[in-house]
Amino acid sequence: MSIRLSRNASMIACWNSDASPVLQVAPLVTALAILFFVVGCAVPTALPEAHGLSATDDSIVVVGKVVLDPPFSSELEQTTYWNVIGDRSIRDRVMIATGNESRPIQAGRFQGDGWQNYIDAHWGRYFAVRIPRQSLYLNGIAVPLDVRRQEFLWFPGGMVVRPPLDARSIYVGTLRYVRDDFNQVLDIDVIDERDEAHAFFRDRFDADSTQLADALWLRQLPWEGGVAP
Repeated sequence: MSIRLSRNASMIACWNSDASPVLQVAPLVTALAILFFVVGCAVPTALPEAHGLSATDDSIVVVGKVVLDPPFSSELEQTTYWNVIGDRSIRDRVMIATGNESRPIQAGRFQGDGWQNYIDAHWGRYFAVRIPRQSLYLNGIAVPLDVRRQEFLWFPGGMVVRPPLDARSIYVGTLRYVRDDFNQVLDIDVIDERDEAHAFFRDRFDADSTQLADALWLRQLPWEGGVAP
């Protein structure tokens, strides 16, 4: 099942900072920490990856995926350097800004408080993270292209998930961004691939997939275009 959300969105923005290049970077989180220090923002914090389904009253596991159509090519669209240690960790990396309220990210601007609960994901791969038991807002996506030059692609958000009260884990669907040759967003779909997601859930958690409740992304903002100014 596919839920069409928008058409003819504005161009995905690419930010190129003139800040001094980073010569040595460990994993992606270190690169991001240096970047946020350069632009004077708080260091981003990723939501914890879920490794189990321990029952708690204050948290829930979220399973989902993000894809790009045509597919993202890390070899053609991302740049790494032989002297930048660990920068290859950006390959196919997707930073999904989330929060407990709607705060759309702005293309070309890293606001530290907007990245305190981001999902560290990869194009086309399932993620499983643990969040507080509350509504989850997707406020936008950033894709690192070049660590030294601090270049990113930016994608709009404006989505929300409201977990069922009795759920321990939820499936939010596959969020698909459709683009043209100039990186202009043409459409956004939420695709229900529950059979595939349930298979991932069983393999990941060694648990009955009936424990994975469906709670697909919903359009939360009357969005007509790219990232809100």
